[in-house]
Amino acid sequence: MNNEEKILEILIQMQTDISGLQQGQNQTNDRLDTMDTRFDAMDARFDAMDTRFDAMDTRFDAMDTRFDAMDARFDAMDTRFDAMDARLDVMQSDISAIKGDIVEIKEQLVNIDVSIGAIADWADDVSVITKVPFASGGTSMK
Repeated sequence: MNNEEKILEILIQMQTDISGLQQGQNQTNDRLDTMDTRFDAMDARFDAMDTRFDAMDTRFDAMDTRFDAMDARFDAMDTRFDAMDARLDVMQSDISAIKGDIVEIKEQLVNIDVSIGAIADWADDVSVITKVPFASGGTSMK
């Protein structure tokens, strides 16, 4: 084998090697394209998930706003109940005072009844006394 044949053989081997490298590079490019396609699909899924999460976040914000409004209404109701409770305390105090007044009035009525009985007894005594004859021969009642 002479130099030309060796060079030709080396060139053929190099051409085969280059062809194999090109094939490997094509396979690598195909794999990279497949991976790129998969990454694009994954990125699209992530974008879709992000869109759904944004929609959920918007709904949660709306729910939070409604809960805040509901909480404000509960606070207003609590304030009204506190005012009603204060009015009820005042009314109960007034009722207690009225009950005390009623007890006092009952005591006064009992005293009045006793006084009326005493007056009636005194009136009976006076009428008996006035019917007693005087020395002049008459009664004090005319």
